[in-house]
Amino acid sequence: MIDTGFSGYLMLPLVQALPLALTLFGTTTYTLADGSQSPKLLVHGSIDHEGEISSGLIVLEANASSGPLLGMEFLRQSSKVLVLGKRGVFLVDESEFPAEEVKEVSDIPTEKPTIPPGDSD
Repeated sequence: MIDTGFSGYLMLPLVQALPLALTLFGTTTYTLADGSQSPKLLVHGSIDHEGEISSGLIVLEANASSGPLLGMEFLRQSSKVLVLGKRGVFLVDESEFPAEEVKEVSDIPTEKPTIPPGDSD
C-alpha cells in the first residue's frame, strides 16, 4: 500500500522485518496525524520493484496487524508518480510525463472559492 501521508521510504511490521536480518540504523520519532509522538526503530534496506532496485531507511512498526507501507521517499527515489483518475490509481514512471505538462504544486492556485451569502451549506 502507498501512503502519501508517510514521508519515509518504507514502513514494515517488525514481525516481517526480523526474518530479513536487516541491520539496525538508529531510531526516530514520528508525529502522527493526531499530534501524538511515535518512537520507531530504523533499518537500512532495498526494494526490488519490477527489476528496479532502490534503497532507503525502513521504519519498523511494532503493530503486527499493519501491513507494509510505501511512502513518498520511495516514490521520489524510484522516479514514480501516482496518477489518480476515473479508472483508478496508477503507479507510473515519471518519464512518461512531458515536463511542460507537469505543474509544480507552487503553480496551482491556492485561493479558496468565494461562496455567495446563504450558500454555506
